Amino acid sequence: MFNIQLSPVAGNSNTTISADGDVLTINGTEIDFSVIPDGGSAEGSDPIIGEVKNVSGNYDLTIRFEYDSKTAELNQSTDLADYQVALTSGELTSPIVQKPVEVSNAE
Repeated sequence: MFNIQLSPVAGNSNTTISADGDVLTINGTEIDFSVIPDGGSAEGSDPIIGEVKNVSGNYDLTIRFEYDSKTAELNQSTDLADYQVALTSGELTSPIVQKPVEVSNAE
């Protein structure tokens, strides 16, 4: 399992994250964390911030999480707990609040 602290930053795209076993895929790049021994750590590289720690098969890490400022609400939560995610498998659901989708009734 991945215990992820997201570090949101406004930008021009949306970061995508998914997990499958010990592999985390960030923006299409697969990273295999099984090489980090239990109790060990490794230095991350962009978009991973700081160290990744393996605690009994649970990987603790921080990820720079870019979101599209054109589609997101201007005011986002400032509570760090809103950006803590436990991901076992599948895609991460973005905690970023999006603007309502405008529907056009053009005929």
